[in-house]
Amino acid sequence: MIAIINFACRRISSKELFTCSFNITGTDYLLLVSLLRSGRERNIVELSSKLKKERSTIQKSMNRLMKKGLVRRRQMNLDNGGYMFYYSPIEKEEIKSCMLKVINEWFEGVSKNIESL
Repeated sequence: MIAIINFACRRISSKELFTCSFNITGTDYLLLVSLLRSGRERNIVELSSKLKKERSTIQKSMNRLMKKGLVRRRQMNLDNGGYMFYYSPIEKEEIKSCMLKVINEWFEGVSKNIESL
């Protein structure tokens, strides 16, 4: 999923596009990519194990991703009582659309600055 885009004097990776577009951390990015690649819902324990990160770190990242609207949460009630949350990303097309909106807004701002020179 690593793409490199040349912009004048600097190359921009897909990770940088994600983290800048959504104002998320590197861990948030890894978590989102893991969910996108998994193709199914995951819980915090599974993600913590897969990414080799502390459970609290994954929970904090997941909360940030949910606040940004990039991840959905579903509660599953357990037979013996209690519940577990399962997480899945929003559709890839929605993510792409959000990124394009941010990039277009940035472009418009840069264009206005150039015009005002």
